[in-house]
Amino acid sequence: MKRLVLAGGGHSHLFVLEALAQDPLPDCEVTLINKTLHAPYSGMLPGLIAGLYDFDACHIDLARLAHKANVRFVPGSVIGADVTQQQLSLADGTTLAYDVLSINTGSTPPLAETPGADGAVLSIKPIEDFLVSWKNLHQRLTASEKPCRIAVVGGGVGSVELALAMQHALRTDHGAAHPTQFEIVCDTAEILAMHNALVRRRFKRVLAERGILVRANSRVVAVAGNALLFQQGGKAAFDAIIWVTGATPAPWPRRAGIATNEQGFVLINETLQSLSHGNIFAVGDVATRADQPRPKSGVYAVRQGPPLAINLRRALMQKALVSYAPQQRALALISTGNPYAVASWGPLAFAGHWVWRWKDNIDRRFIERFSVR
Repeated sequence: MKRLVLAGGGHSHLFVLEALAQDPLPDCEVTLINKTLHAPYSGMLPGLIAGLYDFDACHIDLARLAHKANVRFVPGSVIGADVTQQQLSLADGTTLAYDVLSINTGSTPPLAETPGADGAVLSIKPIEDFLVSWKNLHQRLTASEKPCRIAVVGGGVGSVELALAMQHALRTDHGAAHPTQFEIVCDTAEILAMHNALVRRRFKRVLAERGILVRANSRVVAVAGNALLFQQGGKAAFDAIIWVTGATPAPWPRRAGIATNEQGFVLINETLQSLSHGNIFAVGDVATRADQPRPKSGVYAVRQGPPLAINLRRALMQKALVSYAPQQRALALISTGNPYAVASWGPLAFAGHWVWRWKDNIDRRFIERFSVR
């Protein structure tokens, strides 16, 4: 009997579970390993933080989905691999053998690159840990009568959406005059540098209207207690620091000898296979195409799901694999905390409550697709 192991409950692996539920693999034992029983849908995280969704609305019950697909669910984390023996090591000390391995474990912000950051800041990932941190921070902010300052480090979509979402939650629960001051800190000249000028202009206006400050051209080189230290000199103190910048993968694939780039992301080819090990696949944030790199975004992980499901089945049956070509650009629907959103597509931008309803419909249909009744 063949053994397929799915390491991580990322977006791509949802499609694999769906395919297995519809058409089980003959003579194959499938195991899913994930730290938590529920998988968050990253596209709905800002809405959850803002209070527009509850937990169940934007999480997928992995254990139930795995059960429907006749897949064994193992709660845990992979910490190592022996690619010669085809065996994974888990954090609880157990091992798990595989014939084909698929890695969809996501990424986390690179805190280790900034002295003092680890343990002093709140990282946006893992999302399940951040949700606990945000709940505690929310309670602390609402219990305090003095003005507080919150730094959100990073100038991309994640940091902008998060700052707006946290502010919206506080003002919804405790009034528009809530005194907490949010400040986005980025090392680029402008926020949302990967998006067009129209999108940037809209969000500059939104942030200004909401009173959220932007500290641009400010590269953080260290964290000292509750203060950020900047490359150009000087520092700024905050009551809390949220880290929403960059991405770093788990270190175990590189340690195991699986081919990675300089940052440690698993190098894959057009069939989503590792460049060094044909029986290992990798998708989502943990992987990168050396010939066609793409931003670390859930949009690309979702698109990789269907071809991954096909190729895992074909690999186990020793059939020819299909190629996957990632799209050149992806539509981004960026929320503004309240039920309003901005669409970014190449040089185009459009916004409105109707864009939020469009985004909401897409997100809810994604959750509904993988919900098990």
